[in-house]
Amino acid sequence: MNNGRKFVKSIFQVVTSRGIMLASEIFIGLVLPKILGVSGYGYLKIYSLYTAYTALLHFGFADGILMRFSGLDYEALNRREMRTYSRFFIIFQLAISGLFLLGSAWFLSGDYQFIGVMLGINLLIVNLTAYYQFISQATQRFKELSERIVLLSAVKLILIALLYGRYRSFGGQPVPYQWYIAAANVAEGMLLLWYIYTYRDITFGHADTIAAHKNEIWTLFKSGICLTLAYQVAHLVLVLDRQFVSMFYATEVYSLYAFAYSIIAVFTKLISSVSQVLFPMLRRIKMEAAISYYPKAQKAVAIVAGLALAGYFPLTWMIQWVLPEYTGALEYFRVVLPASMFTSCISVTMFTFYKVLDENMIYFKSGCIALAVGIGMNISAQMIFRTPAAISWASVLTVAVWYLMAGRYFVLQYGIRWKRDFLYILFLSCVYYVISFLTENWLGGLFLYGCGYLGVTAWYLFFGRDVCFAQRQ
Repeated sequence: MNNGRKFVKSIFQVVTSRGIMLASEIFIGLVLPKILGVSGYGYLKIYSLYTAYTALLHFGFADGILMRFSGLDYEALNRREMRTYSRFFIIFQLAISGLFLLGSAWFLSGDYQFIGVMLGINLLIVNLTAYYQFISQATQRFKELSERIVLLSAVKLILIALLYGRYRSFGGQPVPYQWYIAAANVAEGMLLLWYIYTYRDITFGHADTIAAHKNEIWTLFKSGICLTLAYQVAHLVLVLDRQFVSMFYATEVYSLYAFAYSIIAVFTKLISSVSQVLFPMLRRIKMEAAISYYPKAQKAVAIVAGLALAGYFPLTWMIQWVLPEYTGALEYFRVVLPASMFTSCISVTMFTFYKVLDENMIYFKSGCIALAVGIGMNISAQMIFRTPAAISWASVLTVAVWYLMAGRYFVLQYGIRWKRDFLYILFLSCVYYVISFLTENWLGGLFLYGCGYLGVTAWYLFFGRDVCFAQRQ
């Protein structure tokens, strides 16, 4: 009972903080494109596109920490040992960041040199922050994690307010995108310093030598690298269409395309926050009991993600009113939004259970297959139709294939029945597409989709069984 209350409380804390972050990012997402201008916003989104790749440069160490210590209480951690890990990782990331900065300064020029330098600084900040956040997540210190999410959101809101004041003071002249990137790095750096202070007892003080724990450090790299590669392949699948658009089209076109995804990311971040609580909780219980949560989690995530599609209709009106220069992004937004149902189920439910079962390599392989399929589909879409919209449709088909590939393990190994889940997403996507393409009035579209959503969800919830728990031999 206490564990159940703790789980619900943790979910509430994380989702509440993510909800505050959601509200701030909606505001930022509407103001930032306006004050930076289409070209400046495009460069910002190119920078954002590559920040996710820098997570690969901890080479699995941070993920190894998460895997090793998930389910433990913070008080149970060996302080001397953890100080060794912390010092090693700080030195390691400083070296990588230094090499990245030198390479950017030497080989790049212009806007891309600035972006490269900022990426070098950002990788140090983000990877060290991830290390401490994974310790918070592993030891279930979700109140602490939530407070820092709220703090970072507040700092970014203040930053946007200052930049908007500058924008108005200069008569609507776009703010240099370099200002925002540099200031955002400062804000994230402040968060890292707070983490270092919070975890000073496992960062400073007497520690064992790195040589004394070289075998354990190597084990952390080995246990985490599969998870890191799985994350990165998943990221590649998700951003593949944006990579193609950035390669084949002008920065202004990419700016519109990336703006559509920035809106979608706001919703998916809120849904994905549940996995932060789900993973360490499941690590504490027996495997047979853990797998019984799978169909329930899959159903809950699909229903919430399906409800999020309703946001398309009021957002179209809002964007046309507030950001008329970005109305071209709505073409892509409409197409790719249903893909968020597939990706939410994959990242929240499937990936969490792969981590719990320590089958990250299987998830990695399914991601590689999806990546190969996506490359083929995107190349075909570009060669045949030569439009960003065609690449959008290719991305939706890619994540649908990925959903089937990633879920195949649970079907074969645990007898999970998948057809009803897949058909629910498919039917709801069709309802959304028909209404969004045929209805111009956003209020009417919202009402019609609401009716369709209730009907399809009622069928999903109340007809048929979902799962067979007998593990196949």
